[in-house]
Amino acid sequence: MPLSETTPDSDLLSCLHRYIWVMCLWVVKVIAQGHIVAYEFGLRGSKKCVYCTAQKDVYTPVPVYVREEFAVLLGTLEEYQGLPEGNNNQAAALAEVQEVARTLSLCVQVIQAQDKTLGVPELLTASHHLLGQVLEQVSALNCRIASLEAQVARGVSGGSSSRSQKKKRGKVVVVELDNKMTKSE
Repeated sequence: MPLSETTPDSDLLSCLHRYIWVMCLWVVKVIAQGHIVAYEFGLRGSKKCVYCTAQKDVYTPVPVYVREEFAVLLGTLEEYQGLPEGNNNQAAALAEVQEVARTLSLCVQVIQAQDKTLGVPELLTASHHLLGQVLEQVSALNCRIASLEAQVARGVSGGSSSRSQKKKRGKVVVVELDNKMTKSE
């Protein structure tokens, strides 16, 4: 099902938030609890998903400002649903789907709470994207730190290596030696 950003009454809601009409927030919360339910729309032009219709509940669409998180949820959900029955990886895939759904649900809850208190949707959308960029940079730094720690661990434990390190003016210089490891400062 394609990711649609328009509502059935798009003229009426033109000044309001735009929503993704594929799955509702209720379904996201149910998936976060570990239950996979039907989330598609039963009839063409329907304003409620199958889950909300069965629960006799109000349809609450997913806001567009969490588009990236929603795409990740759909991807992990498709991977989970694509696994054959009785696959050993099903439990891990379900846990991943739950985690992604939980992240999406919490993100929407926080933004909606801020939206109610501040009333500035554009600012919240921009801050959400900025937060995403910061999280990407933190993740990249964590990977870099792990890489550097691994290099240090290899350098410390590699006693039979034919390289040594010399420190010159605050820089570490690696010097190749003949089968002996010496360290000078």
